[in-house]
Amino acid sequence: MKVYDLGLQPKLDSMLCFHALAHLGREGLMLVSPASTIACVGYFQDTREVIDLDFCLRHGLEVMRREVGGGATLLDSSQVFYQVILRKDNPLVPPTVDGVYRKFSQPAVDAYGDLGVEVSFRPINDLVTREGRKIAGEGGADIGPCMAFVGGILLDFDYELMPKILKVPDEKFRDKFYKSLGENLTTLRRETGRLVPREEVTAALKRRFAEVLGPLEEAPLDDELRAKMRELETRFRSDEFLFRKIRKPAARETRVREGVRFVDGVHKAPGGLLSCYAELAEEVIDDVSITGDFTMVPRAGLEGLEAAIVGAPYEPRPVGDAIEDFYGKSNLDTPGVAPEHYLAALGLAG
Repeated sequence: MKVYDLGLQPKLDSMLCFHALAHLGREGLMLVSPASTIACVGYFQDTREVIDLDFCLRHGLEVMRREVGGGATLLDSSQVFYQVILRKDNPLVPPTVDGVYRKFSQPAVDAYGDLGVEVSFRPINDLVTREGRKIAGEGGADIGPCMAFVGGILLDFDYELMPKILKVPDEKFRDKFYKSLGENLTTLRRETGRLVPREEVTAALKRRFAEVLGPLEEAPLDDELRAKMRELETRFRSDEFLFRKIRKPAARETRVREGVRFVDGVHKAPGGLLSCYAELAEEVIDDVSITGDFTMVPRAGLEGLEAAIVGAPYEPRPVGDAIEDFYGKSNLDTPGVAPEHYLAALGLAG
């Protein structure tokens, strides 16, 4: 099996390289870091809905869509990506997606251990520390005739920039997301107290992936790969691909780690526009904010309504019951806005 230790690659090349390998039907392990900062969205996301394009343009940040699912994230030189490309008919490839994640996560788990951090795989696709903080996210996809499995080792992370690249409903949401990142996402630097050299990381990854993939043979980017990367770059940079329309969900989701996510949505009720966001911890509402152009009497009832929703499981019945109960106890009057409209804004209707 060939290993492509590509170091720092310019612009989108750090992501184009594994896409090119897969589209060509070739196999290998790629280790690479972006030379510049990239805002990257998942294949099934709507770029205009999740990325603050004006902010990225003002600050010269590349924006790209990958052919792997998952959420929007920040890619930069402080991350070392491991990208495993195998043909779908290769006997090394497990028959299920869960099997793929479990099998190919293990080398990264072991590499983190070699680097001094005890890490475990947490379904569906996170690596977490003993304290439960996410230290790597992973993804998989079928690309051409191949299976692509990708993840990253976090040497460090720009906690301040990440919330700024996202399109969020308000600054309160952005502040909450920043706080949640700090609490739930960690790095090698935070865990070990040192900035681990890239060469130390790649050496650990090669050693551990060889235990699963077999002996690894160093290989450079060749002319065929480079030509395919340039071909793919044209498509990846096109508006048709980057801004491909996705059916808009009832509510938008931003995941911090497995078990911690934010949802936000809007709903046009007869009495006005409702905008709701909630922070979920293990599928229980940990915080919620409701805004809009509706009428509520008494006005102070909004804080009580939000407090009533906190602690409810993120399901239509318990959230609906909490809202109905508060309305009954507080004599809340919201012309044209009923409990089912809040559920719709939270993505719990239907």
